[in-house]
Amino acid sequence: MRSSRAHTSGLTVGAIAAVAAAALLLAACGDDDDEPAAATVTAADVDGREFTSTSVTGAELVPDSHVGLSFWDGHLAAFAGCNTLNGAFEIDGARLVVGDALAATLMLCDEAHTQQDAWLAELISAGPTISLDGDQLTLTHADVTMVFTDPQGRALQLAGATWWVEQFEVAGAPLEVPAAAAISFTDSTANVATGCNSAFGAVEIGDTTVRFDLTGQTMMACAGELQTFESALLGFLQNELTYTIDDRVATLTDGSSVLTVKLPYEPEAPGS
Repeated sequence: MRSSRAHTSGLTVGAIAAVAAAALLLAACGDDDDEPAAATVTAADVDGREFTSTSVTGAELVPDSHVGLSFWDGHLAAFAGCNTLNGAFEIDGARLVVGDALAATLMLCDEAHTQQDAWLAELISAGPTISLDGDQLTLTHADVTMVFTDPQGRALQLAGATWWVEQFEVAGAPLEVPAAAAISFTDSTANVATGCNSAFGAVEIGDTTVRFDLTGQTMMACAGELQTFESALLGFLQNELTYTIDDRVATLTDGSSVLTVKLPYEPEAPGS
């Protein structure tokens, strides 16, 4: 079982960005003199909600990836296919403002996902304009506009959310779940964070079944329990799985092994 809800490092946004080249930094810095329009959203409006990107203009995401954002009690978490960023936030006017202590998990990623993490950190830290219309949230900065949707308010489903692994039993034996192990879905794609590597590709989601076709994977060396968990999880996901969802908890099984995932993700606040 998961030994703790999350582990974050003191890695700052600046450090993340330093790892990645400037290739995926924002297209423009924007004009600090430009004031946003009147606020259309407050922190209370997004509290307890999780959003998944549906479109991005002004930038290009890694193929078969997307961005997840969740908000809870003055904190946010952001996920773009590899590491998870989290920290305190507030909405000032119509701008999303994060605190200085934005932190990140420390999974190794391939170059493309590392750069995407840096780009996302840069975007969130730049004070983007934020707006909310029903279940559609929009972040805008310079030439970049990212539109998200929230499954809240409609029948809960796998698609359109990031589900965090709570428990994984293989033939009745529970495995130790690494911090930041998660599966993030759009309607037709999935990102799988194993705690060591990331795998991504297509997914077919039916009313009670789900089938993954993970055609891409980072190739970082894993050892010990990380390797055991990753091999078991990726092998499990090769099967046609049946699933049920109850009270924001999804259970997936191939008839022998059982994977339990949950949303929203509520990691510990940085520094806790």
